[in-house]
Amino acid sequence: VGFRCAAYVTPGLDRPEPAISRLLRPKKVRSERFARDLAGAAVATRSVAPGARPDAHVFVTGGSTTILVVPFRALEPDPKERPIARAAPGGLAAASTGPEGVPFGLLHTDLPVPGFARSVLDTPPPAPEPGFRKGRTGRSPLPETRSGGSLAPGTYVLSVLHGRIAVLGADLRFVGFLDQKPRIDDLRVLLPSPGAPKTEVTVDPESDTVGVRTWVASGGKGVAGDGFSIAFRFPVPPHALGKAGAWRLSAGAGR
Repeated sequence: VGFRCAAYVTPGLDRPEPAISRLLRPKKVRSERFARDLAGAAVATRSVAPGARPDAHVFVTGGSTTILVVPFRALEPDPKERPIARAAPGGLAAASTGPEGVPFGLLHTDLPVPGFARSVLDTPPPAPEPGFRKGRTGRSPLPETRSGGSLAPGTYVLSVLHGRIAVLGADLRFVGFLDQKPRIDDLRVLLPSPGAPKTEVTVDPESDTVGVRTWVASGGKGVAGDGFSIAFRFPVPPHALGKAGAWRLSAGAGR
C-alpha cells in the first residue's frame, strides 16, 4: 500500500484557513473579516529538480516555508458605521493612534524576523485618554519598544499603529513594530470590476528582505471603493531565503 502526494498549483492555497483559525481565540478577530480572495503568499519548497531521478521515488526532500498575508475585507466591517479612516492623504495614519491602532489583516511567517522592535511591556499598555473611541477619537501613547529583538515564526494580526506597521497577538495586544516607515496611499478602486487589487508578497534573497503590498477597503457608510494601499518590508535572517528552497509567488492565494 502506498500513497502519492499532491500540491496546489497556486502557491499557499492551503495556508490561509489554518492561519486564520489560529487568531480566532480569544474571539477578538472574526473569521468573516478576512478577504481570503485577496491573500498573497510566497512559498519555498524543497523537491528534486525537474527531470532528475528521485531516490526511491521521493520527490519532496524537505518542509516548505511560507510567508502569507491576508487582508481584512474592510477596516470598518459595519456598513452602517462611520468609517474609521477615509481615503485621504494621512487619513489612515491619523486614525491609528489607539491602543490597537487600526488592524488590517494577518501575517503568517515561517521565518523569524531579526532586528525587531519588540514591546518592553509584559502587561497590557496604559489606558487611552478619557473619552477615547477605538479608531476614531482620542490618542494612546506610542508603545515603548526595545530594538534588536526577534519576532518568532507564527501568525499575527497586522495593524497600522501611529503610522507604523505593528504586529499584534490574537488578543490584539501589541507585540512590536515590523516596519517603522511603511508607504500608505489612499487608493479608490472600481467595484465590483476590476475589483480590489490582490496582495503581493515578494522575497529578495540578496538583501534578505520580504516585501508586502496589500489593499484594504475603508469600509463603513458612504465610502464604496475607498481604501488604502499599504506597502512595507521586513528583514529575515541572512541567507534564510536562499536556504529555504525555490520560491514561488502568488497573489490571491486564498479562495
